[in-house]
Amino acid sequence: DSNDNEVATNIITDSTIATRFEYESYYIGFGSSGNITDRMLYAAEIVFQGGDGLSNSFDSATGAQITQTREDIEAFALDVRVNWLMTDLNNTRFTFEILVASGDTDRLTTTNTLGGNQPGTDDHAFNGFGLINAGLAFAPNVSNLVMARGGASMFPWPGNGMFRKLQVGANLFLFNKFNRHAPIDELTTNDTYLGFETDFFVNWQVTSDLSVAMRYGIFFPGDAISVDHDERHFVYTGVTLAF
Repeated sequence: DSNDNEVATNIITDSTIATRFEYESYYIGFGSSGNITDRMLYAAEIVFQGGDGLSNSFDSATGAQITQTREDIEAFALDVRVNWLMTDLNNTRFTFEILVASGDTDRLTTTNTLGGNQPGTDDHAFNGFGLINAGLAFAPNVSNLVMARGGASMFPWPGNGMFRKLQVGANLFLFNKFNRHAPIDELTTNDTYLGFETDFFVNWQVTSDLSVAMRYGIFFPGDAISVDHDERHFVYTGVTLAF
């Protein structure tokens, strides 16, 4: 993960702050996937993040410009997923997943250089796991996060010619901070509980070259979310025609 030495200016408490951006990280990952039994599948991955990056460009108490320093990155993330296959005609599948990603307590935001790691401290905020199913409506960055997901899917009408390839499913997510005093990518308090979300999905292979996808998610904020406590909704529909 390599970034050019770029400079941008921002207004912080009526002061113009110049921020240099250099975040040079590397990742070492170990993973495995396979069968535990003929019905149980697993996938697991752990990633260690190292390297270095520039610290925050302003004092979090006064908003004044400060000298940025290059600090080490020491972070990690872990993802473990288990699928249980019922081996019935409906291809019923149950999924459980746990995700853990480290955070940094002296950051104001877990992903940015502006408001990022403080000078003189290691950066423990993990950034960069790739594609992780973290919900449709909340969809937080995989940083300072503990997420549990339980899901189920099935083909309800496998014997019906028109609907035999129609799949329905749902996922339930529970979100917490890894470190209650560390930030995520939106404003939070020092509480741990971020909230929960329920997602529903439909995948329908109508014909060999026509497919339909529908998604709906609703997120219920927890005590740690400091603004916007209303439910968050996400709706998506898509039609794919391949020829």
